[in-house]
Amino acid sequence: MPKPRPRLDALLAPAGTPRAIIERFNKELNAVLATEEVRQRLALEGGEPIPGAPEAYAADIDREEMKWSKLVTAIGRREE
Repeated sequence: MPKPRPRLDALLAPAGTPRAIIERFNKELNAVLATEEVRQRLALEGGEPIPGAPEAYAADIDREEMKWSKLVTAIGRREE
């Protein structure tokens, strides 16, 4: 049986947010995720920080959307 994918939480910004704001926010968020205090708190809740670049997470979202849209199409599910 395949290993279940862990739950992922993310912070997203509205479309059109200036790149400079995205870069600053990402830099600060990654710095906070690297602190021992935050790592310990997340561990208590069963989590693990995965810092990274916005482009990497955008690629993950695109892959997941493609995977699940194929399933939705295959079973004939439509928007309600």
